[in-house]
Amino acid sequence: KERSAQLVENDLSRTLAHLGLFTQAGPYAEELRRVLEAYCFYRPDIGYVQGMSFQAAILVLHCPDDFTAFVCLANLLSRPFFLSFYRDKAPSLQLRMAIYNRVLVANLPDVARHLKHIDVDAGMYCSLWFVTLFAKQLPVALCALVWDRYLFQGEAFMYRAAVGIIRVLAPTLKSMDTEEALSLLLGNIAGSLPNLSQVFASMESVKMPRDAEQMLDRLTNDESVQEFKRET
Repeated sequence: KERSAQLVENDLSRTLAHLGLFTQAGPYAEELRRVLEAYCFYRPDIGYVQGMSFQAAILVLHCPDDFTAFVCLANLLSRPFFLSFYRDKAPSLQLRMAIYNRVLVANLPDVARHLKHIDVDAGMYCSLWFVTLFAKQLPVALCALVWDRYLFQGEAFMYRAAVGIIRVLAPTLKSMDTEEALSLLLGNIAGSLPNLSQVFASMESVKMPRDAEQMLDRLTNDESVQEFKRET
């Protein structure tokens, strides 16, 4: 708990830093701290994991009070999608990256070939996008739209959103080497994106191939069974 509390404190000022809302003197810093500390006490088996502050911050900005934000965060992070990251379940993470790669190849084969050629693997960037639900990478307004679709359509939209971002960045990415590509993909990509409607339209245009859907169905079913056994 002490370690989690220290990590929370360290991450507050780094969370959506460009907005200046969660710095020590920021108007929402204390609310974000309370939400994260409450989650650590609620789930001591997980504690605080770096990246959680971004999800909590989005909820703090959209919920009427910190209790509501905490409840939303606890429910969100109880999904197997996030538990696979927080519990470091390597097989589940590898399967998710394989699903993402399948969607990428099906929709953007030329970009997939280029990224493979320059040795940029999905696990180097996409896992970081997923673990924060894009909150670290996207403008808040666009992030909120992605969350709406994720909560309504489920995990499948995460892969479509990620490939949609790559589609928008494709002209730039195809001219980059490894270092340049990773610098773009791991940074705050908001400045490299066109307007919100274009990016969201790109996400929605991504098709989920049937075999990727089947892989995801099997994975989520297996995880639901494992979580049920764990709780009983």
